[in-house]
This record gives sequence, C-alpha cells and structure tokens, in this order.
Amino acid sequence: MINSAEIWEKITEAIRSTRTIRLSYIKQRGQIVGHEIVPLDILVKIRPEGKRVEYLFGHRLDFGWWEDREQTHRQFLLDRILSLQVTDHRFNPVDYVDLSRAQPRWCIPREWTRAA
Repeated sequence: MINSAEIWEKITEAIRSTRTIRLSYIKQRGQIVGHEIVPLDILVKIRPEGKRVEYLFGHRLDFGWWEDREQTHRQFLLDRILSLQVTDHRFNPVDYVDLSRAQPRWCIPREWTRAA
C-alpha cells in the first residue's frame, strides 16, 4: 500500500505537470475499484474529535453511461488509496477550473493561471 507522503508527492507532480492519475481505491464496503482522475488538490480536514483527515479532490474521467456526468468531482480518502500512478494523459486546467476567477487557497501550489 502507498503511504501518505508518496501520495502527496505523486499528486503534486501530476498537478504541476497537468497529467491525470490512475488510482486503485478501497470503497467503504471493501470493494476495490480503479479510476482515472484529474487531480485538483488534497484537502485536509480536522474532524470534531481532532483527527486529521486527508482527501484527494478531483474529477473522475471514467464515469459509465449510468452515472451522473454532471457531478464528476469526487473526494477520495488518502488512507484508502492502494496505488497511484501519474499517467501520460494531459488535461487542460480550464476544462475543470474557472481560471478567470480568484483561485482558492490550494494546498498544492501550481501555475495554472499561466496555462490558460
């Protein structure tokens, strides 16, 4: 299983090089699934009991015809990711983020406004 530091490193590489990632993930009921994702950021949340939780936030590219294509963004708990590879597939940030607006405070810095 991949550790949190490796996930941060690979997601940072993918975001900065505008490449998608392929991950395998354990769903809540133990099912293992794989997805191709446009990575947007890692979200860090502190739960009420004080536990730090990290999520990969991104857009799934592999939705089937039966799934809602209007809601492609998803969050994946980092501690449920089994493997993660940066692909050779490129994405254009403007297809996923409105770069003409003020950008959020990204956890992972990037130069996407220059790519627009």
